Amino acid sequence: MENKSRLGLYIPEQTPMRQGSFLDDPERVGEWINSLPIANVGETARRVFKALVELNRMELSPATRIKVTELFHRPINHISEGLRKYYYDVTFPLAAKSHKVAVLNRELHAELAIAYKIFIEEILESGSTRKLDRKLLVIAIHRTLRQLARVLYHSVIIYEPYPKGVWREIHRLYRYAEKSGAEELPVKETPGGSSVSSIQDIYLRSLLFAACSPYRLRQPEIAALHQRLPEWSGHLTLGKVDQRSRAATLFISKLDSDRPPGHISIQERPFDRHCRQLDTSGLVSHLRTIAAGLAESERGDTSFGPAPFSARLLHKLMAVLSSRPERRYVRTRLNFELNTAAGIPAIHAMTRQSEPEPATEEPEAGEPELDDLDWFTRSGERPLINTPLYGQGPGGSEPTIGSLDDPMDETALGGANESLSLQDSDAPVWTLTAERKIPDPFNCKTDNESAGGYCILWHGPGTPPIKVGEVLGIQSTSDRYRFAIGIIRWMRNVPIHGLQVGVEFIARESAPVLAGRVAGNGEEGALKCLLLPGNPAQEISQTLITPPLPFHTEDRIWIDDGHNRREVELTRLIDSSGAFSRFQFVTLDQGADTTSFDDIWSEL
Repeated sequence: MENKSRLGLYIPEQTPMRQGSFLDDPERVGEWINSLPIANVGETARRVFKALVELNRMELSPATRIKVTELFHRPINHISEGLRKYYYDVTFPLAAKSHKVAVLNRELHAELAIAYKIFIEEILESGSTRKLDRKLLVIAIHRTLRQLARVLYHSVIIYEPYPKGVWREIHRLYRYAEKSGAEELPVKETPGGSSVSSIQDIYLRSLLFAACSPYRLRQPEIAALHQRLPEWSGHLTLGKVDQRSRAATLFISKLDSDRPPGHISIQERPFDRHCRQLDTSGLVSHLRTIAAGLAESERGDTSFGPAPFSARLLHKLMAVLSSRPERRYVRTRLNFELNTAAGIPAIHAMTRQSEPEPATEEPEAGEPELDDLDWFTRSGERPLINTPLYGQGPGGSEPTIGSLDDPMDETALGGANESLSLQDSDAPVWTLTAERKIPDPFNCKTDNESAGGYCILWHGPGTPPIKVGEVLGIQSTSDRYRFAIGIIRWMRNVPIHGLQVGVEFIARESAPVLAGRVAGNGEEGALKCLLLPGNPAQEISQTLITPPLPFHTEDRIWIDDGHNRREVELTRLIDSSGAFSRFQFVTLDQGADTTSFDDIWSEL
């Protein structure tokens, strides 16, 4: 059973305090918090969560409740930071334990918000006009909005939908503050802290976070965006809606809805008194200035690598905040099966020539020479010759042979470090290493499709781990060696239904190649890449998909498809993420001498 406050906030039913509880005494609560085993995050989380749940379901005076609630900020912040390692910067779908930890983190903030919401209801129900109570009411609204904003963040960081009712409560709290004239009053963000903000500041941060389409970002990008909300929200303006405006930097927030802000171009008109207009033009100009400075220092083509922010991400955010969202293709709800490969290494391994390789005669097995025997290891324990990678089996038992072709190498930057040698071999490039296990395609189903891509249901046994920005190969139904190429643009982890993945097509076919930088004194090691055909309709010539870090525009590299080898210059970075970079290039005339001008003097 639950109660509804005058503002329509969710609060659980309160019952008389159980005998022996210490939660009615702020001093004892403070001593209890100081005695928590903070080095043991799990045990601390269990105790704090249990105490908060009890606090929110027991009858308590408003003055005592607000004092006790304020004490929980410090341990919850400590716990939240300690729990994030279980689900941050990881692949999806999450393991069951990691998902449960992420939900726990979110619920800690939700319970802290409930504690403040109970206080808000009690003050409003009492009708108190005392100056102290009105001041505490503003603080409680501010605190509630901050915790609900954390609930939004902890939902997005694991690509789960915003919890039902959270946006409704955020809008209603802001509307009440605005009506009371309290939305711009300064409030300390945490008890005893030095940072100050207003209710409107916190509301703007939540609006901006949602307006940036966070489900289209990778986890480190989501975290980087969230960290900059306090600074960036200062470049926003919020006010009544201009009914005549059609500016591409305007978003509409509906204070009577349970929805995040939406772009003005997709909102129904006319706008009523419950609508507010968010203008991002000032922030877009600010981001443009930052991006220009980053472009100069990072050669203008950064991938999302070790740096916490990049020019590429800034341009992505600027596009979202200053462009009208348009669906280019009609989407049709269809359910059919697809065979897919996730990541550059997996696609490279499966995209092979369909012609069978020439048969080779196996030499007769004979007695081994004495020099070939390993006298110090029992034969059953010797590793296979030329095995590319060794690992421990489950539980640390027998060693197992792993493959450098396993999907997702590039998400850990493994693809960028893998090096192959082409010297002293006439074999095709994909046969230069020892025999490897070729990963099997992952069979999944579509939820809907359009000419531009698919919405895929990504769950089931043996589900490959993925991230937003991953390269996805889609196997041809007529030729198992042919793969169309798409990019995972967004993810949404819907409870019960599982992980939904939005894939944008970028090429109908691909070819596996090796590529390496042409250095001043030779050539660097080879990296697995994918060669994509040109697209005349988009005026795009052949492009190369590479691991995320090693190459930049203006680099001279070589490309080997197993039959031909050529030197090219990377001319333009079309797209990139933490999993890949996609370049346009031009083939260099290796017969021409670009440093000598003796052959043109007579022509001048």
